[in-house]
Formats: sequence, C-alpha cells, structure tokens
Amino acid sequence: MELLELMRTRHSIRSYTDAPVSEEDITKILQAGMLSASGKGIRPWEFIVVTDKDVLQKMSDCRAGSVKMLKEAACAIVVVGNEDASDVWIEDCSAVMSNMHLMAHALGLGSCWVQGRLRKAEDGRDTEAFVRDILGYPENCKLQAILTVGVPNEEKAPYELDKLPMKKVHYGKFLVDNVYLKSPAGNRAGRAFLTAVSGVFLMLTNLLFRDMFRAISFSEN
Repeated sequence: MELLELMRTRHSIRSYTDAPVSEEDITKILQAGMLSASGKGIRPWEFIVVTDKDVLQKMSDCRAGSVKMLKEAACAIVVVGNEDASDVWIEDCSAVMSNMHLMAHALGLGSCWVQGRLRKAEDGRDTEAFVRDILGYPENCKLQAILTVGVPNEEKAPYELDKLPMKKVHYGKFLVDNVYLKSPAGNRAGRAFLTAVSGVFLMLTNLLFRDMFRAISFSEN
C-alpha cells in the first residue's frame, strides 16, 4: 500500500476485539516511532509499553470521560519526553506518535492517540501526574500522549482526497480570507461588518433622499 493510500485509510480506532497483539507487531510499531524525525537527532523520548489489563484499567481514568477504550486495548504505548534533553521534545514526541499510528494501521491494527499533555484526569489531577503515579516515570519526563493498540472492532470509510480542505493551502503569500472569513469567528465578524456597512448605507441613503426632497420642495416654492 502506498503511503498516501495508507494515510487516506487511517482512522482513530476506539473499539477493539479481545484478540492479542503479537510482540513482533508491537516491536515494529516501536521501531516506526524510533525512526521518526528528531531535532538535532537527540531523541528525547522514552516509551512505556503496557499490556497488563489491570494497569490498563487503572489508566482508563487518566482522562475525564473520553479514553475508556484503554480497557479494551491489547496494548498501550506511553510516550514521554525528557524536557532537560531537548527544547523540542513536544514536537519530537508528536512525530513519534504519528509514525506509530500509521505503522499500526499498516499492520492491520487499530490505534488511537490519547492526548496526555495539558489534559485532566477523572479525579481532577493533571493526566501527566495521574499516569506518573501508575507507571513511575521521573519528573523531568513529561507525558505527551498514549497510543492505544488493538485488533479493530469497527470499520470507517476512507477519507476522500477531493474533500480535503485545500483552501487552507496558501501559495507565495498567506491569504487571510482563506482562513479567517471562512472560520466561525470570521463568519460572525464578516456578518457583523456587512450589517454595519448596510446600516450606514441605509442611513446615508435616507439622508440623501431627505435632502433631495427638501431641495425640490424649496425650488417649487
């Protein structure tokens, strides 16, 4: 399968069967992550592979109401970055997640990116602190995300290339109209601007006709 087709058919899969994922497949997913681009080749990331169902059950409360698929997953790969090693650990860890997500799909597996950084757990704690208490990674290692992996129990239609938002692509120069006026905020602002302009136009028109009628009346007298 060519890369673009792989991307076109990839989806976030949140429902899994009870079937296991082989160690060979997990290794390939990890290798794909390790082959990702890294600023200055520092590779500030660390991986924690979790297959124990009891631990996955505990981890399923790491996000408020949205990651219960951790209970069903055969495996979870936790990606943390050493903030002392690189100032672009967030970007590096994100590249890792994308590679692993695609690799899982290439192997016929389902996976889902569970955001950890800047998120809250069910108990109100930061997701990072919640998962750290379970898995024990050090303070200088910051949680970026968790990849759930399993045999998919759902199917989703491929993306259609002709429906991609190509208007978000700018050539040569950034065109504000492409993004701003087509966004919800931009649409509201655009409507407000047009309403204001229309109001001013009507006011000026009324004043013009009023003055015209006054002039006509004066000349007739």
